[in-house]
Amino acid sequence: MAKYHGKIGYIIPTEERSGVWKDIPVEKEAYGDFLEDRSNIQTTDKISKNISLSGRLVVMIDKFAMTNFQHIRYATFMDTAWSVTSVRPAYPKLHLTLGEMYNGKRPDATKV
Repeated sequence: MAKYHGKIGYIIPTEERSGVWKDIPVEKEAYGDFLEDRSNIQTTDKISKNISLSGRLVVMIDKFAMTNFQHIRYATFMDTAWSVTSVRPAYPKLHLTLGEMYNGKRPDATKV
């Protein structure tokens, strides 16, 4: 088990004006433990193979994380954003399962 410090990415749906919603990316610092560090390359008939990380994060949560855990989309690990495939809240921690590399919205794509 390794210690973890990184960012958790949320996509928060926000109403800009009546009836118009926009997804706002938000990143929050997180601390905890990283479990099961395994990398897989999926061999399919795709031109670009998908790399996935078969790992779990167990992070301490604050009020924001507790009320918005359903909006978690990614976590950073080793300078890369990884999709979160499942979230299990177990106050005062969240258990996150990581999958493929994340290529969606981020607050600033140049930051990790």
